[in-house]
Amino acid sequence: MALKRVFAGFYTRYDGKPIFVVRVLKDIDTGESIVVCKDASFAKEDNEHYYLIRYTSFCEQVEVDGVLRDKYVRQTRREIDEGTVREVYEDGFPEPKSKPFTYVDDEYAERAIRCSRTYYEYAKDICENYRMDLRRYKLIRERKQYIGVSNREAYQAMCEDLAFAQQSLKTVLNDYADLFRKRFSEGLSIRKAADAMQQNRGVTNVEIQKTGIKDFDRYAKRYHIDYSIQKDLSCTPPRYLIYFKAQDTDALSAAFKEYSASVLDKTKRPSVLAKLHDLAQSVANLPDKVRHKQEERCL
Repeated sequence: MALKRVFAGFYTRYDGKPIFVVRVLKDIDTGESIVVCKDASFAKEDNEHYYLIRYTSFCEQVEVDGVLRDKYVRQTRREIDEGTVREVYEDGFPEPKSKPFTYVDDEYAERAIRCSRTYYEYAKDICENYRMDLRRYKLIRERKQYIGVSNREAYQAMCEDLAFAQQSLKTVLNDYADLFRKRFSEGLSIRKAADAMQQNRGVTNVEIQKTGIKDFDRYAKRYHIDYSIQKDLSCTPPRYLIYFKAQDTDALSAAFKEYSASVLDKTKRPSVLAKLHDLAQSVANLPDKVRHKQEERCL
């Protein structure tokens, strides 16, 4: 199983203990990856110790109440504050590189309705704000007051947008309903939404001869296979591996079947170089008199 990527930032252990991951290093002897972390309770006194966790142990899953869970879960909504960065920097570690933190608006934040310039921006705005708009709508109905919208016109426009999105998912966007629910209703990230829908099924590989790469590409395009070729330099002579998505196994098998048949057909054909070699050998075996006589006739 492929291990997940580990980034600098805050994580929570399965038992609730918070930690701060500083960075990932490698053992110089074994090449094994090691996670360097620190207790995230920086308010505690004498909290100056750093700890090491084997990368495989950090990424493994543990059973909690009969359910498998990640041993450490990244807290993507928790910002790395300047005090934390300064503390680890003073201890000799480089500053973590992270994207700017984006705060999540609450239901009471003012919602700008239908301010997009293009239809694409309008559709994107509906999708990205669907979850929060739905929560605003429920609060407005429950508390009988406008929340996040300034007047009745804005409230009605928000309701129309919600109805439009729901109706579209039942008709023209029916094939994307599951993705929409995971991504915008449940608030999952793109990667977690793909994992939940079993779209990230990993990759696999097969070996191919270097001389056959160009011929194989023709059959791969015929079966619409998305693949990449990597040169393995760990052995001599180097190997060439074709990496493809696991769900494309059937298509790749069909493509390889046709490719192998074409290669076999080529091996059965008489080689032009072999014919020339045999002809040259036959001429060399001729007696000198006969050969010179034939050359004179040709002249």
